[in-house]
Amino acid sequence: SIHKAYNGLNYNSGTFSVYEKFCTIVEFVTEALEYPLPFVIFDAGKGLIDNEQSGQKTLLDLGLIPSAILTFNWHPDVAEEVESQLNNLHATTNDKPSYLKHDLLQIALEENAR
Repeated sequence: SIHKAYNGLNYNSGTFSVYEKFCTIVEFVTEALEYPLPFVIFDAGKGLIDNEQSGQKTLLDLGLIPSAILTFNWHPDVAEEVESQLNNLHATTNDKPSYLKHDLLQIALEENAR
């Protein structure tokens, strides 16, 4: 399972077979992003997982079983610019900036309100 918290909300999770390739997780994350910019994924125990080198390896091959805590971060090449753009958005609209697709964020807000 992949779970990610945003401002205390659990909003994006997925369950994957041990035989699925890591590129499936990369695709899952990419599809959830409002802006599909480069990103990196960290495993709590192993550190940075190289998206390109690990893409065709299974979750079993990468030792991400029986469970793993994976964390998303923008790729260092775009991180500063993304944060700047999100902060500018917040300043002009007064909305909390989000890099998730709006519908996913709404689902998380509704589920956490229960």
